[in-house]
Formats: sequence, structure tokens, C-alpha cells
Amino acid sequence: DYLLDTEADTIFMALNPDNARNLRPFLGSRLPIYSTSIIHTSEKDKLRMHDLEEVRFLEMPLVIDNLSMSESSKIDEYELRLKRFYAIGMDAGNLMKFILADAELPAGQIEGSSGNIKLKKRVFERTGSPIKFSSGGLKKITTPSAND
Repeated sequence: DYLLDTEADTIFMALNPDNARNLRPFLGSRLPIYSTSIIHTSEKDKLRMHDLEEVRFLEMPLVIDNLSMSESSKIDEYELRLKRFYAIGMDAGNLMKFILADAELPAGQIEGSSGNIKLKKRVFERTGSPIKFSSGGLKKITTPSAND
């Protein structure tokens, strides 16, 4: 473990997918590792997903809720990008209904396809679903615990 002497309690990788896969093995397993969803490019290459073992990030619910073993082997980078774009479009359409009706969001938020959407001070805030790479696939993180 290359990071034994550090006082850090987490690692955040702001890297493209190839650089993240190259760096990950050198980070050890002592500290939780986070990244952006940009590192999740496809479920086709299970070996590449193993390279990112235990890296955590936020993904759109539409992407992770539809994952299954039979489906995940078919999703490539292009299809993943389209799913994300589609999710944002669906949520934009749903939000327009509230905006045009000059109505409040129910309970101040909606569970959208791209994430949980809140309206704060005339700005929409979106939060994705926490997941991590695990055993060559993706696993939902059900608690915010660092031990997931």
C-alpha cells in the first residue's frame, strides 16, 4: 500500500477512464476512492471494470436501475452516453410541466431518471445514485458508510 503514511481519509480521482484504470492499482485498499461518473464508460469489458475495483461514484438512476447480467454485457460507451442524455431529457420534460404550470415540486423534489432533483433558490440541483465497481460489475451502495 503506497499511501500508508498519509493523513488523508479519502482519495478523489479526477481522471479520464484510462488514466483512472492505470492509477487505481497503486492506490491500495486502505482509503475509500471516489471519482466522477466519467470513469464508467461501459459494461462490456469486465476486466477493465476489475481494474477500478471499489471506486465509488454517482450515476444516473436510469443507468443503474436497468442493469442486469444479461443486459449489462451489451451496453457499450455510446449506448451509455445515450442513456444519460435520454435521462436528462426525460427529467427536463417533467420539470417543464411544473415550470409551465407555475407549480411547486411535490415535497420540494422529484425522483427523476437522472437523479433526485431539488429546486433551491431558483436553481435545480441533481443528485445521482451512489454505486461502486465490485467484482467486475457495478454494485449499488445502500448506505453512506465508508465500509461499503
